Amino acid sequence: MKAAEVLRLYEAGRRDFKGVSLRGQSFKGKDLSGADFSEADIRSTNFTNANLTEVNFSEAKAGLQRRWAAGLVVASLLLYGVLCFSTGALYIYISFLSPINLLALIASVAIIFLFLRKGIGLSTLALTMAPTVFLIALSSRVGAELFGNLFLSIFLVFATFSTTFSFMVVCAFAVSFAIVETASMAMLTVLTVTAVAIGIGIVLALVTTSEPDSIFRLYSSLVGVIATVFFVRVSAYIARRALKGDIRDSWIRSIALALSATGGTSFRGATLTDADFSQSLLKSTDFRRAVLMRTRWRDAEKLDRIRPGESYLDNPKIRELVITGNDQGQSYDHLLNLEGINLQGANLVKADFTGSTLKTGTLQGATLTNTYFIGADLNRVNLQGVDLSNAQLNQTQLDQADLTGATLTGACIEDWNVNSSTKLADITCDYVYLKSNQQERRPSQGTFQPGEFTALFQQAVNTVDLIFKDGIDWQAFFQSFQALRTQYAEQDLSIQAIEKKKDGAFVVRLEVPEDADKPAIESSAKELYETKLALMEQRYRAELNAKDGEIVAYREQSANLMKITELLAARPPMSETPKYDLRNAQFSGGFAETVQGDQIGGTINNQSAETPSLAEAAAEIQALLKPLEASNPTATEAEQTAYLSAMILPTKRERFIGALKSAGGAAIEEVPYGPVLKALVEGWHKPNG
Repeated sequence: MKAAEVLRLYEAGRRDFKGVSLRGQSFKGKDLSGADFSEADIRSTNFTNANLTEVNFSEAKAGLQRRWAAGLVVASLLLYGVLCFSTGALYIYISFLSPINLLALIASVAIIFLFLRKGIGLSTLALTMAPTVFLIALSSRVGAELFGNLFLSIFLVFATFSTTFSFMVVCAFAVSFAIVETASMAMLTVLTVTAVAIGIGIVLALVTTSEPDSIFRLYSSLVGVIATVFFVRVSAYIARRALKGDIRDSWIRSIALALSATGGTSFRGATLTDADFSQSLLKSTDFRRAVLMRTRWRDAEKLDRIRPGESYLDNPKIRELVITGNDQGQSYDHLLNLEGINLQGANLVKADFTGSTLKTGTLQGATLTNTYFIGADLNRVNLQGVDLSNAQLNQTQLDQADLTGATLTGACIEDWNVNSSTKLADITCDYVYLKSNQQERRPSQGTFQPGEFTALFQQAVNTVDLIFKDGIDWQAFFQSFQALRTQYAEQDLSIQAIEKKKDGAFVVRLEVPEDADKPAIESSAKELYETKLALMEQRYRAELNAKDGEIVAYREQSANLMKITELLAARPPMSETPKYDLRNAQFSGGFAETVQGDQIGGTINNQSAETPSLAEAAAEIQALLKPLEASNPTATEAEQTAYLSAMILPTKRERFIGALKSAGGAAIEEVPYGPVLKALVEGWHKPNG
């Protein structure tokens, strides 16, 4: 079917093109998303830069058209034969010159063996200099007349080695290409060229038997034939080793695959999101720069004969994994190019993905018991129905991941990163561990009841997470948060929780209204914090006349001095009852706080909006400062006022302002926390208060 006809039918609404022949057609840059090309013949079809989202290519046949493949294989065989014939003739010629020249052949064999151990890639210099060395060797008779046969023999060693290596490398390319197209053809090549080489020796032997030194020439011919056969075998071995992915010969493999993909099926730059290549034949196909998001490769054939570019398909272990979906106990750690990988239904028991990036991929229905995802990036990964029993999810990133219906019994979730967009519905879980080595079991006894795990660990939807990777200056934060609440006065922003991570980072979780513009609030919060931080640093510099290192030290001292990390930020991740949970806290009217250990939280009972007396206002201030004083008894007045400014909503300030106005200056000084209240109100009246 012609490309124009396919496009016309596609525009008309047809999506079923199962089994059609599209050989040699071009769909470059076209949109064919959702089409069904299963069992189609797409050899030499051009899909460059096309949109092939959710296209079905299962059981399709890609690669070179038959006439192209046949022509290129024949060309490679002819090149191979000519090179082997030339090599054989060279050996016989060298042997004819002098018996001592046989040492050149023996030395060449020894040197080539040394190079093969390190990889042919290290001998590129020998390949490029071969013609020059060979010409020098042929003209070395002048040197031989001056310095004797030893000089000639040395040059012959280099000439034989360089020329042999040149022939052998090109032969390896030829055989590599033949193997890409058909493995049986490669064996036929070896047998054919071996026969040719033997024929050379027999012919030359018969021609020279009438000469006086015919026995020597026959012997020399046999040596040349044997050497030719040896190097034919070596070139075939190098070709096979390269195509198996041996890193020593990766450049040979890359060139052979590039040549074989010339004129083949092209998906270069195409969007293959959620496309399906199951059971398809893919040799001589170009996937460079293609978008491979959740692309399915199960049981695909000749996937090792494609041109993968820099995608995960360039890794032999990953190719095998996506084809079979069964690779228990293997290590895939610290692989950063697995983004979008499709491992749906895979059996990955005890596999190790520590530090690897699998974001936007799918592991739906996979068996992941005892699997290691320590520090792995699983953001936006489909984990529906996976079995993560006893898995290690320490510091795993799960932002927007979907774990609906997953099994998590026995998993370690120390410092895992889940948020309001992480889906934890219908989780099957008897218990989990909050620390490595099966420490901090939750629940400590018994098992979770249905729905309890989700209720405990699912983050509230209406939150904004502010992440401070390099620590936090709390005074700058409190001031910026106050400015943020002023900016979004109608949004009623509040701090829900603060977490301190192991690496010294902090996560401040803000609770926001359902209809709030979360990205805008997050951006504003970060911008205000950076502005306040810069102002604080200017103040530090002015006060301390310090250098940069001293300013950093001062900031660290300030953070430690306030002890906020112990007060609000040091909760273990995902404990049964979240520490420092400030959701729904208003810090106005009366104050009824439930304190368990170092936990802060509870419900603030709103009292009447009547103006309290100075004593009542001071009592409320004392109640609000109680947690701060418990963790930092030496907190300064400035630190207390900064803390109170962050905790008291702007809409609730009038009560305290009224209490201050109703009292005289002497009365203010006499009541506990009167000076703090006065400084607090004065700060509110400032332009940036």
